Amino acid sequence: MLREKMSRGKQKGGKSIMIEGAGEGTQISCELVRSGRKTVALEVSRDGVVRLRIPYQYPEKMALEFLERKRPWLFQAVEKVNQRQKKRKEAQAACPEITEAEEQAYRRQAKAILTQKADVYAKRMGVTYEKLMVKDQKTRWGSCSAKGNLNFNWRIVLAPEPVTDYVVIHELAHRIHMNHSAAFYQTIEAIMPDYRRQEQWLKENGDSLRYGRQSSAISKS
Repeated sequence: MLREKMSRGKQKGGKSIMIEGAGEGTQISCELVRSGRKTVALEVSRDGVVRLRIPYQYPEKMALEFLERKRPWLFQAVEKVNQRQKKRKEAQAACPEITEAEEQAYRRQAKAILTQKADVYAKRMGVTYEKLMVKDQKTRWGSCSAKGNLNFNWRIVLAPEPVTDYVVIHELAHRIHMNHSAAFYQTIEAIMPDYRRQEQWLKENGDSLRYGRQSSAISKS
């Protein structure tokens, strides 16, 4: 069995660590980032960038040992990101760009749909909200501010209706718990017992929503 090796190199703005896999040509570049944090964290971004974040005084030897232990997880995580990027490109290539006029029409319909759902579920959950806005966020499907303002990605209405409902319920639950604690998810489960199924659908198919037109819940006017 080939032994996997690790080599280090200089990188502008920091140090990079090249992690070579057992297969020929298999390697991952990991950026070593020091900061005032107290813990060690290994992360793989949505774009496939790998970073190991460590405290200022954390010994580099220990950082390398940490990477060595996390190597199997790291290669699996990067492969998942690569697969998601592949699906994202395929979805983007398969769906034509919408015009500005079309997007504005979609946004108007999305706001009407989401407002109706928010009103219904807010009443059921015993909460209120201030404003509801639709946007085109790159990484979020929804958010809830401390003031009670709800923001939704208009494309969420392209998902199957239960998924759209889940996102609305998720954000309204933040009117009770401004966190993602066990109590927060219990609040969601009380309204939608199968919320995990909707959450999983969004994880697996979310990228296609950003480029496609999957649902009949919204139509061009």
